[in-house]
Amino acid sequence: MRSGQLRYLILLQLALVALVVSGCTLLGIGFGGGTEVGEDDGSWVPGAVVLRFAVIGDAEPKPVPIFDQFAGAVDAINQLTLERPIDFVGSVGDIAHKGTIEQYEAATAEIERLVPPFYAIMGNEEYEVGVSRFLEYAEMWNDEITSPRYVVERAGVIFIFATPDVDGYDFTDEAIDWLRDQIETYESFPVVLFTHTPMTGVFPVNVNRIIHHPGFQEILAYENVVAHFSGHLHFNLDHVTHYVQQEGVHHVHVPGIERTKRPNDVHVPRFRVVTLYDNGAAEVETYNVDDGAFEPEHRSRFMLRMTPAK
Repeated sequence: MRSGQLRYLILLQLALVALVVSGCTLLGIGFGGGTEVGEDDGSWVPGAVVLRFAVIGDAEPKPVPIFDQFAGAVDAINQLTLERPIDFVGSVGDIAHKGTIEQYEAATAEIERLVPPFYAIMGNEEYEVGVSRFLEYAEMWNDEITSPRYVVERAGVIFIFATPDVDGYDFTDEAIDWLRDQIETYESFPVVLFTHTPMTGVFPVNVNRIIHHPGFQEILAYENVVAHFSGHLHFNLDHVTHYVQQEGVHHVHVPGIERTKRPNDVHVPRFRVVTLYDNGAAEVETYNVDDGAFEPEHRSRFMLRMTPAK
C-alpha cells in the first residue's frame, strides 16, 4: 500500500466517523428533482454530504513532459482533502501527450503523490500507442484499473469510466452494448459517466472528433444516468458554455489542466470538485490552480433526477 493511500484511508475513516455522528448514511440515498435549479432563488438546498470527488481534465503538456500545473493540482487536492475529504480523483483522459513513455513517467511521478485514489481512462493521445501501455501505467496508479473501461461504486452511486474505443474519440457498437449492460445492471442506482469526449451537440463547438454514435444518445436516455463528465475540448471557462443540462442529464466539461485551446490560447489551470448530497442536490465547483482558490463564477448547482440507490 502506498503512503498516500494509507493517509487517504486514515482521512476517510475520520470522515466516516463524522458522517455517522451527523446521522448521514452513505448507502441507500435517493436523488430527487429532475431539472437544473437556480442557486440564487432559494430552490437549491443541500442536504448532508454523502460523496465528494475531484475531476482533472487533459494534461498532455507539449512538447516537453513537464507537468507543473498537474503538480499544482495534486498539491491542491491533497490540501483540500485535509479540509473536506475528497473520496477519489477522476481523470477524463489525455494525460500523456502521444502516449510517450516520457510523458507517462512524468505524470506517474505526480499521480503517486495523490492522497485520494485515482481513476483514469484513455483519451485520443493515449490511444496513439494502444491500450497495453496505458494499462501498464494505470495499474501503477490504481490496481483496480485492469481495463480501459470499468465500473466503480461509491456511496450508492455508480461511476462508469468508459474509454471511447474508436481512437479515443467515439464508441463502437460493442462498447455501446457494454455501457447498456452496466446501466441496466445498476438500474436502481444513479449512474455518472466519465468519457474523454462529449456527445455531439452538447457544447457549442464545431469539432468532428467527438461522440457521434447514435447509441450513446440512447445511453443518455436511461433514467438512472444523471451526469456526464468529459474533456478533450480544452475550454477556457471564462468564454465558453461549460455546463449544459439536457433531458435530465447534467453535462460538465472538465478543462485542460496543462493547456487551453478554445476559444483562445489564454491558459488557466483548473479542475472540478463535485459534491453530492443525500437529498439529490449536486454542486460542481471549479478550482483555479494559479490563484489557489475556488471560482464562484464557475460553480454549477442542480438537482439530480430521482433514482433511488439500494
